[in-house]
Amino acid sequence: MRYNRGTEFNLAQYKNINVVVGTIDKFNPRTIYIRISGWGNPINYDGTLDYRSVIRKLDKEIRVILYNDLGNNFNKSMSMVDFDMRESGISKNKSSFMSCEITLFQINNYLIDSKEISKEMNEVIKNVLNDVFINNKYFKFFKKKKSAKEILLKPNPQD
Repeated sequence: MRYNRGTEFNLAQYKNINVVVGTIDKFNPRTIYIRISGWGNPINYDGTLDYRSVIRKLDKEIRVILYNDLGNNFNKSMSMVDFDMRESGISKNKSSFMSCEITLFQINNYLIDSKEISKEMNEVIKNVLNDVFINNKYFKFFKKKKSAKEILLKPNPQD
């Protein structure tokens, strides 16, 4: 059996979050993944809030966006979301790592950099980032832990 190395693109146009798009086999890209990661600072931390349910809602929002936004190039019923953010580590003065891997299965066999796939994936990525991560009322996300920590350490004039 012949194995081909995959292709991976780091999408640097997103300032506050890491986004990588790739495939395992560049010549037969039936499966494409989108990996989103960053560091989340809680906004107005509330110790009584059930952050486990907040994280489940984020996961569900991503799944809803995929279901609504995926077009005819991907199999909606086979898309997978692996969202990971540990609720046990969320506290007022601590950044929490967030990782989300979205796996999409093509109906056709377009290359990852083809016009058909690029357009649809860019739209999905833009909607997921805007609706789930950028406009989030519970967390402010950052690309690097250092950036997230700097914001946490700044004195808050409201305190």
